[in-house]
Amino acid sequence: MAGGIFGVFSKKEENVIGDLFWLMFYGQHLGQQYCGISYPKNDLDFSTTTHKGLVRPRFGDEISGLSASSAIGHTALKERQPLEANCSWGRFSLTFSGNIANEKELRREFLSFGHSFITNRSVEVLTKLIAQGNSPSDGIQRVFEKVEGAFALLMLVKDGIYAARSKEGQIPLILGEKENGFVLSSTSTGFGNLGYAILRDLKPGEIVLVEKGEIKILFQHETGRIQFPTFRWVYGDNPVSSIEGINTAVTREKIGALLAKELKTKADFVMGVPKSGIFHAIGYANESGLPYNEGLVKYEYADRSYTQPTAKERDMEANIKIIVIPELVRGKTIIVVDDSIVRATQMKMNLIAKLKKAGAKKIHLAIAFPPITKICPFDYSTRQPEELAMHKYGSEDGIRSFLGVDSLHFATKELVAKAIGKPVEELCFHCCS
Repeated sequence: MAGGIFGVFSKKEENVIGDLFWLMFYGQHLGQQYCGISYPKNDLDFSTTTHKGLVRPRFGDEISGLSASSAIGHTALKERQPLEANCSWGRFSLTFSGNIANEKELRREFLSFGHSFITNRSVEVLTKLIAQGNSPSDGIQRVFEKVEGAFALLMLVKDGIYAARSKEGQIPLILGEKENGFVLSSTSTGFGNLGYAILRDLKPGEIVLVEKGEIKILFQHETGRIQFPTFRWVYGDNPVSSIEGINTAVTREKIGALLAKELKTKADFVMGVPKSGIFHAIGYANESGLPYNEGLVKYEYADRSYTQPTAKERDMEANIKIIVIPELVRGKTIIVVDDSIVRATQMKMNLIAKLKKAGAKKIHLAIAFPPITKICPFDYSTRQPEELAMHKYGSEDGIRSFLGVDSLHFATKELVAKAIGKPVEELCFHCCS
């Protein structure tokens, strides 16, 4: 996950900065390294501010003094956004989520034509591509033509917000509406509390413009193979959110139930790894008839370990965030349900070792996603191929042996697709192909 993007537009020229702030707050799970907002200051200029850290402590004191009827924002995993640019047709501010797989080639191409770069941010490459267009829409067409990988982007201009989603659909972008405004967001997590209803997801290959109280469809690219973001349902997004109209919590419960039907393992109780494994585990428990119990607790003030930028930081965060309740696990045979196994190191050191030390009798692992064999080329990844458990241990049984558990079972692509309710062919499983 390369972060979350958010845009708000008022139909009645009311102040939207407060809504943007809270949308970013509810999208904090998509990126915790940086946060930023941009809005039109006047007819000629924008005001853009970025901070290192979380939305609420970094922007909380600033928001009350800001006012604008349109704005965009970003919660970042790796770089400061939005970024302003100026070109022949005017000034704009840009934010995006995704991964530019051919970024090095594009930078070399720009440099060969005498361009310079003032940052090492991926978003600057996109601003240069857009600035080459004869209009905002034409500039976005350049992004479709030149970028390999996947993206969802928001571009703020004086009178509106342009939005686009790459052709295969790996990066979500959701349209919402309430009486006085529109929202564009990487996640629908905050919609309910802020009074927005989901209109629809932006279609793969679609470009729209939000202006003057309406959404204009500017272009629909011909799409190839649709690849919806499977891992967002399984792990990446908040349980409240819906992608393509399908709720993530419901999907996770269905995956857990289907795993229970396959396994039929005897145990004292079922336990989810907090927090992304909890709904999978609830589905497993409901289907199996076994009790559900929370023998693991995530300390609420810890961050997500998956989105930390280095292995050392991921391991540290994983260690401090998971706490075992020995009184609940001692002497018990437990089915532990988790969303996925990437490196397996955290699971061994910060989960299995803690459960064994607490006196667990037997540990059976049920994993809601197939074994990961490749690094994702469509979204920013902090891993390297040689870090992956399947690369290091060679097989599912090799991973089981490394972890030291009594059994290990992975969901198949077909099981996950059945739970989501879409054909395997329309879901992205590139990382486990």
